[in-house]
Order: sequence, then C-alpha cells, then structure tokens
Amino acid sequence: MKKLVKLTVMLIILSMSASAQKYVLEEFYQHNDVSTFFGVYISGNSIWGYFTGGQLFVENGQMNFLNQPSGDLKAGFKNAENDYVLRYVSGNGYCYSWNNETKRYDEFASPVKFLRSSFVYSKDSMYICSYDDFWKKTTIYLWKGEESFEEIFVLGDSIYIDDLHVKSPDEIIFRTSTVIKRSILRLKNGILSEIFSDSDLMDGESIDHMKSIDGVKIFVRTNLSNFYLWDDDLSQLSLVYEAEEIFRGFISGLFIKDNDNIFISGSGGLSLLNISSGTENKIIEFNPNFDYQNGLFVRNFFHDKETDQIYFCYGRGIYKLAISTSIAEVYPEDLTIHQKGSGVYLVDNPKFENASLSIYNVSGVKLRSLALEAQTEIDLSGLSSGVYIFVMQTPTGLVSRRVLKP
Repeated sequence: MKKLVKLTVMLIILSMSASAQKYVLEEFYQHNDVSTFFGVYISGNSIWGYFTGGQLFVENGQMNFLNQPSGDLKAGFKNAENDYVLRYVSGNGYCYSWNNETKRYDEFASPVKFLRSSFVYSKDSMYICSYDDFWKKTTIYLWKGEESFEEIFVLGDSIYIDDLHVKSPDEIIFRTSTVIKRSILRLKNGILSEIFSDSDLMDGESIDHMKSIDGVKIFVRTNLSNFYLWDDDLSQLSLVYEAEEIFRGFISGLFIKDNDNIFISGSGGLSLLNISSGTENKIIEFNPNFDYQNGLFVRNFFHDKETDQIYFCYGRGIYKLAISTSIAEVYPEDLTIHQKGSGVYLVDNPKFENASLSIYNVSGVKLRSLALEAQTEIDLSGLSSGVYIFVMQTPTGLVSRRVLKP
C-alpha cells in the first residue's frame, strides 16, 4: 500500500493581468453536412475527423468523405517514412497509412481487437492495448508503423488494461479493471507489480482515469473527480485538487498540458484547472441539461506536439485553444441581445472592436456568421420557431447566449 497525502488546496478566483496567459477558443474547421464530430487527428495541412456514420478527410482545404464505418479515433503518429492513424470500431482496430500518390489513407491489417488504450511514446512509435474477448486477455503491442506490431506483454483472467503510460521501454504504467477492482500496475524490466488500488483511496472513491505528461508526471482522477499526483518515484500519491460540484457530472475529456494545467471537458463545459494554485478558469460554460442532450459537449483533445497546438471537437466544428495576453477579457454579460420585433434582434457589443457573431441551431449547424458593430441588427424572421445559439468570438475569448424565437 502506498502512502496517500492530502494537501490543503485553496480555491481562488482567477485574476488576469496584461502579462498573464489565458486560453481562448478559435474555430479551426466547421462542416454543416456532418453530424457531431467525435474525434480529430491533425498532421500538417491534413485533418482526419470522424462522426456518426462516416469519416471526413481534408487536405489543403480539399474535402473527401470516407464511407467506412465510423469509430473511435484513438491516436496517430508520424515517423520518418509515413503518417499513421489508429481507429477502433465494432470490435476491430483499423490502422491507416498515408498514400502520397492517391492522397488518401490506406487501411492495412493489424492484430488489434477490442482497443482499450494507446500511448504515443515517441515520434516514430506508439504503444497500444488490445483486448481479445474470445481468449479473455489483453495484449500490449509496440507499433512502429505499417505492420510492425511487437507483442510486449499479455495479461489474462478477463482483466482490462486502460490508460496506458510508458515512462521508458523498460517501465510501463497502466490502469487495470475487473468487475470488483481497479488498480494501477507497473511493468518494469519484465516484473509486474501493483503500486496502487481502490483500497488506498478514501471511502467511496475509486480510480477513474490516469493521465500523464509524456509518461513522466502522472495524475489520477477518481470517481469523485478529485485529482492526485504521483511523486517521481511513484511511492507517494498526493491530493492536489478536491473537485467542486461542477466536475461531478459527465466527463468527456481530460488533457494534461504541463506540470500545472489540466483541461477538463464534459457536462459542465470546458475548464482549465491550475494544480499549483487550485484555480479553475472556465473557458466554455453551458447548461448540461440542454447541450448534452443535443450532443454539444467538448470531446477528444488532440495535441499536435510539433506546433504545441491543442485541438478538440465541439458539435459540428473543430476548435483550437490559443493563448491571449490581452488585458480585455470577455464575460457572459458582454453579449447582450434585445428583441426588436418579430424575429428581429439587436446585439450590443460596446467593448470589442474585432468581434464576430455565429448563429447555430440546436444540432450545432452554423446558420450565419457576421462581424459585430457596436450594435448589430439580426433578422431571424425567415427561420422557424425554436432555440438558437448566438456565439460571440472576440480576440480574448468566446461567449454564447441562447435565443428562443417564438
């Protein structure tokens, strides 16, 4: 049993200055002819996205629909020879390599069955976990491209392996789960040992996710959305953040940016959690009962390590997180909407010079986009009655309002 330490964390209100860093949203790609995006992989000028019913591939602005079944886009990596994508659907793992002549990704065979987890270890290699339901075993493979799959480790007895993290080729950390127990195991120099389990947590807590920064700094999130951090030799686990109520809902994504910053997405919106200060910076906030039912929640973080850019999916769009150092912040009250007449609205924008407004329906389809003046008239009289979402994009952030058109 490992020592568990609870650190006192004070939650403070985030204050910004001209020199402070703040993440804001920028729309990267939007397509109204697809259903909700569930995953994205970006390499250079190419976008690989999947949605309910199919996949979308865009290169240099040219779009192609790929009609293979949709599935869970797990990861991708690019070595010196090629660009690779790993996708899971309906009990099978599909691997794709870039064909420079056809400008398409070609599918090739892989040993992946029920894909559980993946970890991009280096620029030219990725570790993946595959569960075989027939043999009731999980296998860890090292994938270096094409059909180069090396079997590293096999775990039987119907034990699932999730949240795989590779500290080095000789030391692999992963979370396991059975019907009655969740544990964190370490495979080091061929020797398997348990370093943590649910019994080491507080009453009522269980291990929910394990995330890392390149396999070095390892965080654990529990079912209560409390966050713990391992020390460097994995001998002590410290409570670094005790969640507020907003994190106890549906969690669709968890991304570790660096030693201090964790992006959390789900039914409460998108937040940046700073571990060292205990500060939560809400980037997107919405009503979970409304947006979640319509599939409008943030999914599938993707980190392009070559550009250090973070992307994610939201509705029918792909967005990226950018850093703003402007002192002028955007708040919900900065977007004020008045009804002028039947289906006609006035949008007030007294604060920002370079602001734009996008209008969406409840399915996430963008209906209109325009630049905002100090006061802008919007005519929705030609649209049917219902709820519409007004989204204002400014140089320092994004804010939204719902409008009920009678």
